[in-house]
Amino acid sequence: LLLRLPFIRINLVSMLIPLTSALLVFFSLAGGLVAEVFSSFFFTYVTRPYDIGDRVYVATPGQGPVLYSLIVKDIEVMRTHFLTANGEAMVVSNSSV
Repeated sequence: LLLRLPFIRINLVSMLIPLTSALLVFFSLAGGLVAEVFSSFFFTYVTRPYDIGDRVYVATPGQGPVLYSLIVKDIEVMRTHFLTANGEAMVVSNSSV
């Protein structure tokens, strides 16, 4: 295709500049998503800090020494589902744990 374009008088430079710009924008936006998926996958399946049914104590940064008791209900690649002491469901991103 690229060999035929000069013969039909299409300027290759005018086509490559917008295409290159669009590809750069796409890869810069997708790069953050790929990094988050990889770090969440590594955190969940390689380090395995907790399993389903474990009791986890979480403190809020910058607050007093109050610990929240959570029970792990489900572990996914991007997030973990917890059950609080009140019976409420809580979904936390693995990148913030």
